[in-house]
Amino acid sequence: MKPRLNRIIATAIVLAAIVVATGVSAAQRTNLLIVGAGTAGLPAALTAAKAGIKVTLLEKMPYTGGSLTVSGATIAAANTKFSEGLDLGDSPDRHFFETLKMGDYKNDPVLLKLLTDNAGSSINWLSDLGVAFKGNRPDFATEHALYDVPRTYTIEKGAASVAKLLTDKVKEAGVELLLNTRAVELIQNRDGRVIGVWAVDKDGKFVRFEADAVLLTAGGFAANIDMLKQFKPGLNEAFTVACPSNTGDGIRMGRSIGAATTNMNYFSCYPWALDRGNGAFTSGAGRDARLYGAIHVNADGLRFVNELAEPAIIGEKVVLQKGSTNFILMDRAMVESMYAAKKPVLATWNTLEKFEAEAEAGKLVAKSDTVAGLASRLGIDPAALTATVERYNSFVASGRDEDFGRATMQAKLENGPFYAVQTYIYTMSSMGGLKVNGDFQVLGTNGEPIPGLFAAGMTAGGVHGERMGSGNGLGWGITSGRLAGSHIATAIGK
Repeated sequence: MKPRLNRIIATAIVLAAIVVATGVSAAQRTNLLIVGAGTAGLPAALTAAKAGIKVTLLEKMPYTGGSLTVSGATIAAANTKFSEGLDLGDSPDRHFFETLKMGDYKNDPVLLKLLTDNAGSSINWLSDLGVAFKGNRPDFATEHALYDVPRTYTIEKGAASVAKLLTDKVKEAGVELLLNTRAVELIQNRDGRVIGVWAVDKDGKFVRFEADAVLLTAGGFAANIDMLKQFKPGLNEAFTVACPSNTGDGIRMGRSIGAATTNMNYFSCYPWALDRGNGAFTSGAGRDARLYGAIHVNADGLRFVNELAEPAIIGEKVVLQKGSTNFILMDRAMVESMYAAKKPVLATWNTLEKFEAEAEAGKLVAKSDTVAGLASRLGIDPAALTATVERYNSFVASGRDEDFGRATMQAKLENGPFYAVQTYIYTMSSMGGLKVNGDFQVLGTNGEPIPGLFAAGMTAGGVHGERMGSGNGLGWGITSGRLAGSHIATAIGK
């Protein structure tokens, strides 16, 4: 009891100081207070409002949509109205087990079952609202790890169009939508029940919102590199393409009152970020080089991964290397083959001449006539890198990669000049968050629900396991939002 009392006292002191400095507005009362008007928050608000309860929706950004504004446009689902009669051999159970495998069996099975059993109805729900899907049938999303059957629906006008549509719908449903309003602290009564939040409005004033229930749908924390480093041991450097509002606000608020978390050390990692200095980066550097024979080595000049593995797996291995970085090695023949196939090393280096100009400049591309010379330019021990290349070339000759089991080794690295691009990881999504049960109640560290507090979308952790399955990011956000909004509305109605 004493630690909790100390937290309450500390919070009160901080809030009192801020209130004196900024002023405070009168308390506002609602049935359901939702923090975050994004992929989960908008469906939750719409569903709850249509169930007949008063809903207030807070969003810290000047616009709605959250990850819908930056994400791809795919949703995975089995058993939709579009798949009837197609004989695809799909089912919610098959979706469940394939996703479980993609998540390395670290998924929360209760939440995953909620997703796969209800993702189909989410597609139908969106369609009924006016969302159009490409071809009105599922397909394979080639930009992700593939499912065994076509299961992924592509939103015809992009995910951002869904954000606009849902925003219009929540306004029509009478939801009170407050932009530029940042929730900062949960409010509890003496019994520990969450009864509202403190927020800072667009004028910088503190506002007390009181509610029968609070639903946290503030996204994950993939845009907060410091927070990623806190939960990912060994991560030294990373970049992000996540929605800028995904800074972990909801997770932080929950943890501050004793909420449990899960899978906080898992997030999407893609190993092709080119550091341009001053925090700027370009994604996709060297992404296709592995398909033409390139290898990845670390700062010690050693291979550390099967270069043809899933991009997310390569990224996870990069995180563990010295400096959380790696070098992609190519020779002249590989580079020429890439450009002949219109697969540039980087999209902005879209001709061989531009790539060569970068190599001659020596800032973003290293070049040398020998492997040992290339190693010296990279600050790697020349003997170590030479030995690595020779060993890999022997695997190409024998047709068997004895170190990492690479199935296809297109060519030896043997004809100079040799090139290298240093890359880091970039992330789009965090997998971890607050621990919730099947009713989306946030659980405390004692395993019991915290009364009055709920979470959905990426604020709720566990559904994806170690890595996200294709189309499950938007699918989970929309599905969990709908289910949470419906469940809370029913509970309040009782």
